[in-house]
Amino acid sequence: MARDGLSFEQVEAAAKRIEGRNERVTLRSVRAELGSGSMTTISRHLEDYQGGKKREVEKKISAGLELPARIVEAINAEIEAARLEVTETLQGELEEAKADRDALVFEVERLKEENEALVKETSEKVGQLREKAETAEKRENILQNRVSGLETELAQIKIVLSNTQRDLATEQFKFESQAATLRETKEELKQERREHSNTKTKCTEQAEGIKTLERNNSEKSATIEELSAENKDQNATIAQILAVNETQKKEAEQKLYEQEKATKAAKAMVENYKVDFEKLNDAFIQLTEQSAELNKLNDELLFKVREKELELSQKDSDLENLKAKTKKTATSKAE
Repeated sequence: MARDGLSFEQVEAAAKRIEGRNERVTLRSVRAELGSGSMTTISRHLEDYQGGKKREVEKKISAGLELPARIVEAINAEIEAARLEVTETLQGELEEAKADRDALVFEVERLKEENEALVKETSEKVGQLREKAETAEKRENILQNRVSGLETELAQIKIVLSNTQRDLATEQFKFESQAATLRETKEELKQERREHSNTKTKCTEQAEGIKTLERNNSEKSATIEELSAENKDQNATIAQILAVNETQKKEAEQKLYEQEKATKAAKAMVENYKVDFEKLNDAFIQLTEQSAELNKLNDELLFKVREKELELSQKDSDLENLKAKTKKTATSKAE
């Protein structure tokens, strides 16, 4: 974090302490000497400090004693050669740093464009997956409602089947009762026939009675036949009811099975959509982190370029100091 209120005097004092140790004054060394502070603020004050030193050297040179033209020319030639050497070295380093910066800036821009394209594509896919998930959820709700309806219908069919079975049991009881009555009637008929046979051989005078018994027997036989026909019809009706109920039961069970199968498929589809959505979300987070890393690299590159520029300024200042020292040395020798 930048330290609030960092002044020019603090930066100047730190730079002078570094120079007192015969060390190079750079942006990093000044910040290390201060212990904290904004790099931008330190850079601005350090440029002012080095510019002031340059002006001070120029004043000293202007105020110096006049030297012979030959010595001045030699000094100037030496200074110019040193300046050119330092300038060429620094210019090469600066050009290399600028080239690295341009390459990194280009790479950052390219990665930003790719990142934006991927973010857009990811957003579109996320939207599509959300729409599909919503559609699948709606379909699941519809299928669930249909399953509930089929379950209700199956419950109603079971109730009808139970009632039908109860009615069938009642009819079966009636049929058994009628069958018992029929058996009793047959037994009575047999008994009467036996009695009639015995009576016929003994009592001819009872012919009219026998005829009456025969008529009664005929009526009972007709009744027995009618009861038998009714029992057959009832059995056929019961068989039809059971067949219809069994068919309805099988159809309901088949529909319920199909609906359960469709519901499971819809749930599986929703789960797949959720997994795809999570994968795309993870990819989006990774792209965001990569973008942050690229921004960090760009900031570091800009910092390095600024440091190179400050080093160039420092070398210019050192060159001016060298000029002053050389001129002073030449003046001392001339004296």
